[in-house]
Amino acid sequence: MSIITVLLTFVVMAAVLNCKTVSEVARYLRVKRKRIDQLIESGELRAFDLGDGKRHQYRIPADAVVEFENRHSAAQTPQPRRRRKKNDQSVIEYF
Repeated sequence: MSIITVLLTFVVMAAVLNCKTVSEVARYLRVKRKRIDQLIESGELRAFDLGDGKRHQYRIPADAVVEFENRHSAAQTPQPRRRRKKNDQSVIEYF
């Protein structure tokens, strides 16, 4: 093995060790696995495919999950709840 192959293998292994599986990310984001697969295939969520070509075995870097959360949490700021105005004419007091 050449030194380049060894270094490349080391870099890939270091990247894989800091990665999460699709199930782990789905559990963390509280969505279904199918939704995570859709996000990966659309390019919204960065991932490595370690599968053999027939089946996908995605690994998602931890920083990719943080990036995804930051992008989508800023876009979905909760709106303040609107309250119904009090209508004093609808209240009938019998006292």
